[in-house]
Amino acid sequence: MANSTSTKPELLVVGGGIAGLTFAIDAHFLGFKTRIIEKRSSLVNFGDILVLQPSCIRPLHRWPGFWERLQRHEVAKETQAHKKDGTYLTSNPYTSGVGKAEGIAIHRSELHLELFEYATKIGLEVEFDKTVVQYAETSERGSAILDDGTKIEADLVIAADGVGSASWELVLKEKVRATSSGFAVYRSSYTTDVGLANPAVKKFDESQKNKGWLVAFFGHDAHIVISKSETQMSWLLTHKDTKGAIESWDALASPDDVLPWVDGWADVVTGVIRASPPDTIRDWKLMWRDPQPQWASPSGRIIQIGDAAHSFLPTSGYGASMAMEDAYSLVQCVRREPKERFPIAVRAHNLLRFERVSCAQKVGFKNREMAHKTDWAAVAKNPKIMFRNWAPWLLEHDPEAYVESQYDACVKHLVEGAPFKNTNAVPGYDYEPWTVQGFMEASDKNEIPEDAGQWY
Repeated sequence: MANSTSTKPELLVVGGGIAGLTFAIDAHFLGFKTRIIEKRSSLVNFGDILVLQPSCIRPLHRWPGFWERLQRHEVAKETQAHKKDGTYLTSNPYTSGVGKAEGIAIHRSELHLELFEYATKIGLEVEFDKTVVQYAETSERGSAILDDGTKIEADLVIAADGVGSASWELVLKEKVRATSSGFAVYRSSYTTDVGLANPAVKKFDESQKNKGWLVAFFGHDAHIVISKSETQMSWLLTHKDTKGAIESWDALASPDDVLPWVDGWADVVTGVIRASPPDTIRDWKLMWRDPQPQWASPSGRIIQIGDAAHSFLPTSGYGASMAMEDAYSLVQCVRREPKERFPIAVRAHNLLRFERVSCAQKVGFKNREMAHKTDWAAVAKNPKIMFRNWAPWLLEHDPEAYVESQYDACVKHLVEGAPFKNTNAVPGYDYEPWTVQGFMEASDKNEIPEDAGQWY
């Protein structure tokens, strides 16, 4: 390792979400001096469900005691798929194709809280109420400028502050606004006892033997994912953006706004929506930037990770996992260089990650197409296609081992122009740039072409 606890390069993490906290904890264990700032005033209860894939679980076993803490919040061992009327289709467990590693279904709020509490336990502090409005850099240092004019410097600044990050203005030399993906989600979470007070929800829970469950129901132009743990229930309905939902967790909706999307669906679907307490349903536009191959600033002292670099549709099933993969990859790249060479480390990370992430983003759009325009004749022949995003190239990847095996060749490519080709994306597919507008236009015409390679 090029860095040691005696030198302790300074790292600034902007954003105390999943990507930022994962990076900060991992970097802390490798001896980096890490500071975390967050624009919100406290942790916010984002309660929808996540499935952390095996690719992002493996490194967590290195964090003493963390995996055991996380397992306490496990919701289910599999996701069930149903037609909108409740007809059962199939289930899919959270394991890699060869059963080498397990994933975990967990509510976002519980994962976030565990990351926050674990970071605090090992000596890290999240400084709240610090809003970054601008990023800047020299050849030796990066900086984040707050809304009150305060300038915070570090040897490397990690922009983990979401799709609205101000870092894009520096990274691409222009202000790149997020645009609508064409879809929005209604989402809500509440305590399990509130949900089970609804008779339809109670009846479905009894059919699941009163255990934790994660189920998805599919209809035309909409699908809903519902989860129940011992303490929490949540639901997330993805639908076409017809009303101009805004990119905010504070855009409130009522059950009456949501129910027309699921008219005639299974009783448990309408039940969980009707059970939502007042002021708990959010209407949230799914914002998007087309895949951008550049995540690092010109001088390499600012690097984006997570949603700041790449936003995901919920239908990908990989947004949180890719954010955590980013964190592990970046730590492994940076640890190989002295702080004077951090710029080459972040550029290597960027190159090692971009094609894989962009393909995973496209999987989200492909899955959304399948979920909202389902070929039920094909499903009748093979129900497992409802979970075709559980692909070996996604599940079985090890981001740390990949850096270990590819870093030197990647750096040689960046410095000397030597040949280099990534092997962590779709087997048999030569990467091609794509845009959401192009995808949506093809979708409207029902002319989405099949990509080469083993996507599923």
